[in-house]
Amino acid sequence: MDISRVITLSDLKPSQQGRVVTIKTKNVEELQRLMQAGILPDACVKVLHQDGRHILFFANNKELAVDQEVASGIYIGLGD
Repeated sequence: MDISRVITLSDLKPSQQGRVVTIKTKNVEELQRLMQAGILPDACVKVLHQDGRHILFFANNKELAVDQEVASGIYIGLGD
């Protein structure tokens, strides 16, 4: 996928998908949890649901949930 734009996971709408470009967080435990779940650069993610506080998304054959603060540090590349 050619990346034409980068936004945060918190900016993706339900059913939108893209690939992780980078993760920026000062919370080491949260970063480790994401990495153990396979949320690494180039991982494909698809948003399933947002409720304003949390984001439910699908990646690596798993459903994962993160809060808005964590999601705002996960940068997603979008294709054309």
